[in-house]
Amino acid sequence: MSFGSGRYGLGDGLMTYVPGNVPLTGELTDFLRDELTQIAESLNPSDGVDFNLIQAAPTKNFRGEYRYADGTNWDPGEGEGLYLFDSTSAWVPTLSGTTPTLDTLTLRTQTTAPGTPVDGMLAFADGTSWNPGSGKGLYVYNGGWNFIA
Repeated sequence: MSFGSGRYGLGDGLMTYVPGNVPLTGELTDFLRDELTQIAESLNPSDGVDFNLIQAAPTKNFRGEYRYADGTNWDPGEGEGLYLFDSTSAWVPTLSGTTPTLDTLTLRTQTTAPGTPVDGMLAFADGTSWNPGSGKGLYVYNGGWNFIA
């Protein structure tokens, strides 16, 4: 007897997991399906991106990886901030100066509220399926969704 198994891989640099079908019947099947679905939801990318403050240099790096350095215990070069591990095998800052700026930022239109928002998270609401208050537009989360533009 063999059991179905999930498959996983790196897609666009993000770990994903898709549950396989469990070839059993009854309550055990439902239980296993629910468990695998919970695993999949915990591993698949969310609608927002959160960066934990890192206080030590990562030991395993891959091109395209982002990390938020604390700037004290781990300072890749320009103090606290968001860094990208690039093709030259170096950590390069993505934000610079006293007022962080980005050259570009692309947000996907959200049709549902992002799960577990944190203060400072940005989201672009479609205004129909997900309308946090002022219709279609850009919102920032600060204890609640606030319309920006």
